[in-house]
Amino acid sequence: MNEGRRRTSPYPPSQILHAVPYCLDGHAGTSDCISTVNSPIEATLNDRWVRFGVGPSLLLAGGLIPSLWIKVPLLICGTVVVQGANIVGDRVLREAEQILRREDARSYISRALTDAVTAVEAARPAPAQRTLRANIMLFDREAGGLRAVYYTSGYSDAERSLVWRLGQGCSGVAWERKRTAVAPEDEEIPIDPSSVRPHSRPWNMTEDQVRITGPAIRSVVSTPVFLPQTNEVVAILSFDDSRPLEESALGNEDIRAFVEDFAEGIARVLPIAGTTANE
Repeated sequence: MNEGRRRTSPYPPSQILHAVPYCLDGHAGTSDCISTVNSPIEATLNDRWVRFGVGPSLLLAGGLIPSLWIKVPLLICGTVVVQGANIVGDRVLREAEQILRREDARSYISRALTDAVTAVEAARPAPAQRTLRANIMLFDREAGGLRAVYYTSGYSDAERSLVWRLGQGCSGVAWERKRTAVAPEDEEIPIDPSSVRPHSRPWNMTEDQVRITGPAIRSVVSTPVFLPQTNEVVAILSFDDSRPLEESALGNEDIRAFVEDFAEGIARVLPIAGTTANE
């Protein structure tokens, strides 16, 4: 993963990622789930009256009627209905369980992200008001870049809609280099968007990116989220602040260690929640 890192966080993210939700361990319930049947036949077989009424009734009638010409067709039809309903019902339950697990994972990530911001805020010198934000960007196949999917409060619609390509902005640089990037420590980012000329835009940022993020962000730390099984970068975790780096402390060793450790924890849940912005 991040092989060059030797830092240790004084406030480990295990305090935030305290437990994987029950649903994420594969024990999700399936009550009150939306049916995911795909055809009229499946919908009919999954109907409770058909599954628990029609099928057993056909079998019962077939067992009571003495005539073989009637008994055999009833028994065959009853068996087909019951077995078909069981197969469709089991598949619907499995799909419903996957939906529950995915939604549970997404809610869990959102809550954990908010708790992480609270933990970092508590570890820093308290400002007059809360200025720290955090987001997790996933790859958007349609847009061809990273887009914020999980985020704490404070981001505008324009910020959330921005797409960041490889090497673009602090998140794009972390994605490209596969290691933590800190701005403006690693390279200066704009403070006043009006003073940034096209040829001097940092990290290949577009004019829209500079204009939209410039007033709100003066320091950032971004780190890759690696998929444990393949060591592939599947997301970028970023914390940003409207205060300069010397005040936000986002470049401090302990905070950088926390962010990197937190990213490792998030990597356990992302495969369930979805590893792209299009899922």
